Amino acid sequence: MAAFNRSYYFNYTSLNGRTYRLEIYDELFTGASREGKLGAGGCVIDYGTDGSELYAPFKPSTMTIPFVVGGSGNTFLDGDYIKRLRTLREERQVYAYLYRENVSGTNNPQYSPLWGGYMLFDLADEPDQSPPYIINLKCVDGLASLKYFDMIPPANTQ
Repeated sequence: MAAFNRSYYFNYTSLNGRTYRLEIYDELFTGASREGKLGAGGCVIDYGTDGSELYAPFKPSTMTIPFVVGGSGNTFLDGDYIKRLRTLREERQVYAYLYRENVSGTNNPQYSPLWGGYMLFDLADEPDQSPPYIINLKCVDGLASLKYFDMIPPANTQ
């Protein structure tokens, strides 16, 4: 298994005034990680429920990352990275981790992530406009994929 490298990191303050650190790790990325910029309010986590299972023991979630292309001051590098995500990456090759702390520069967070998951590559919502512009990257926690695994042991092992 190849090592995952941090490609981008973001420090931001939510609309509620809380500080967060988002890091994107990429299996195929080489080079130094870059500081990026997020759209207003930062990441949004949505816990999957249809309302009928308010107290379900497991709730899968998705996170939307409002990535600002050109927000880091280098439109070419941001746009090239998004293009590589669309054309060269597959599911589970790029992961995002959200921390409830503000971290200086390229330093590593001290605490465990608040949320983690892998990126989906349905990037069809990329606007055709001049930078800076926002492209919404979608990540899932993978919890919903557990439904494909048999959790009951075979009868001969009981």
